Amino acid sequence: MSSSREVYLHCRMIDTAPLNMYRKAGYTIVETDNLFILLTLQRRKHLMCKVLPDSESSFEVDQPTSSIDT
Repeated sequence: MSSSREVYLHCRMIDTAPLNMYRKAGYTIVETDNLFILLTLQRRKHLMCKVLPDSESSFEVDQPTSSIDT
């Protein structure tokens, strides 16, 4: 089974708060709906993408340290 390091999402253009939040989280706009989407009575959306870090470096597990003195 193959894995992908890219995450995609759609965000409506009029939703500025989520759009700014996704940009701060590292997402970039890949594509935007054209004006013809309005003919189908839908709101225009941005397709956004974020590349995830490597799994070895992003999931560093801290080993619990026991400081029990005997």
